[in-house]
Amino acid sequence: MKSKNQAEILSEMTDKNFIYQYKYEENSRYMKFPMVRKQGNALLSNKEIVNHKFHYLDNGMKKLIIEIETNGIVIFLVHLALGGKTRMKQFVQLFSLIEKNVKNQ
Repeated sequence: MKSKNQAEILSEMTDKNFIYQYKYEENSRYMKFPMVRKQGNALLSNKEIVNHKFHYLDNGMKKLIIEIETNGIVIFLVHLALGGKTRMKQFVQLFSLIEKNVKNQ
């Protein structure tokens, strides 16, 4: 029996817009484990989601950044590493991504 995406279920129940993506890249070794490959990040929104992009960090186990644009608001949804050194590398890359986004607006 195929399980249904929880973000999609919540979206239907609450009449909200949603975006969801697995935490791991498709070719990641973590995608080989059934329980792990179903884990992801999601956002529910009252606002229409007009654009989204998936970015992946260079370091850490959970690498996904979801860039979500609603009307006039850009959100970067990320699950950072617990380890200090890896988290700092992720912060630097996230800052660079945000900085690039600000320059393009």
